Amino acid sequence: MDYRNPLQLAAFCLASVTALGSVRGDSPFDAAPIRYAMTEASDPIARLKLRLERGELALEYEPGRGYLRSLLRELKAPVSSQGLVFSKTSFQRSRISPRTPRAIYFGDDVYVGWVPGGEVIELSGVDPNLGAVFYQFEQRVQDPRLRRTDESCLLCHSSFSGKRIPSHVVRSVFVDRSGTPLTGTARYRTDHASPFEQRWGGWYVTGQHGDQRHLGNVTFDSLAEAQRGGRFQGNLEELGDRFDTSRYLSPHSDVVALMVLEHQTLMHNTITAANFEARRVLHAASRADNAKQSNSTKESEAKRALSLDLQKRLDDAAESVVHALLFVGESKLTDPVSSSTEFAKVFAARGKRDSSGRSLRDLDLRTRLFKHPCSYLIDSPSFDQLPGPLLARIYARLWQVIGGGEDDTTFDHLTASDRQAIREILLETKAGLPASWRQPRR
Repeated sequence: MDYRNPLQLAAFCLASVTALGSVRGDSPFDAAPIRYAMTEASDPIARLKLRLERGELALEYEPGRGYLRSLLRELKAPVSSQGLVFSKTSFQRSRISPRTPRAIYFGDDVYVGWVPGGEVIELSGVDPNLGAVFYQFEQRVQDPRLRRTDESCLLCHSSFSGKRIPSHVVRSVFVDRSGTPLTGTARYRTDHASPFEQRWGGWYVTGQHGDQRHLGNVTFDSLAEAQRGGRFQGNLEELGDRFDTSRYLSPHSDVVALMVLEHQTLMHNTITAANFEARRVLHAASRADNAKQSNSTKESEAKRALSLDLQKRLDDAAESVVHALLFVGESKLTDPVSSSTEFAKVFAARGKRDSSGRSLRDLDLRTRLFKHPCSYLIDSPSFDQLPGPLLARIYARLWQVIGGGEDDTTFDHLTASDRQAIREILLETKAGLPASWRQPRR
């Protein structure tokens, strides 16, 4: 699709609305038991909104950047997490270009998008029951407003790995000199399993990564040039020759922050998909239990088949979470990666540490992203508040893998020392582990 063509853009939006349905009341996740639009959110941004409405918080306005810095401070999203994307893939596309990239910041359960001169700041929070919840902060000097904006945001943020859920998206696209995605070129949804060479098309990337090539920092004059490939601009420490970096909170778009962002969005989306699936399974099981009892052999067999199907769906949901937690399929680094900012230090410093000083936030950056490959988001409200039957399955499967009793080749990337370190860190730092984890190992 040509994003510069108003007719094609309108057709795309109409098709998106048709596919999604009326977001308020007719989306795939508005039916029972999810009831996305009708449920009040409790994510960090919803709590911030409530404080603002009650007059318990006054944000500080800064000329040129509005309330951005103050919002980031309240939401615990460090400035060093800044990533700069210049592809026109946001509703603020008219303001985005390689000369005015969109800045993305993130914390453990929040995401913030800002464009110079923009009248709004885009925000999304991670709600334990709803997954991604979307907001816009209207940048008025007097009486700023923060409102939930599911209707518009879910046009693009409503699917993940074939599942219809509200989700966060990191994309890599080929763009022209204006930042417009080129029709006919590949578009990648990226995470920690994506090959390095497919990442960050339409993004700026600073920091060192050796001979590893990526799609960042470049634009193309034509479709033919993009299809030929061969262009590469990496290992940049600054972006001052590309645009006026003084307008931004940081002159960087740090490669390590971008890699953590890709993992974090995958993990949040996987947890949400598993959460929704488990709640639907439990809802269906409850309805089956409440159905009129029958002595019919045929109906009994049907109920038994339904029960087996629901159990398998729970098992599959648990397996997907364990795979994401343990970085199954992670793309390996072939050269060391280093940050151009303090992000790596800031991120690691926030980790809970065991008696040996180890944390799940410790970065490796030589052959893989994390030193101990189990996601730090195992210690998050979204994980802890998963439905009980699902959480029990996840813990059982996770222990099967890291406890030494698993010979599934899917987890061959984990060495014996990896499994031991993950096990020991979790036992000392993670609250709510099953009692069986603390029993003497046979």
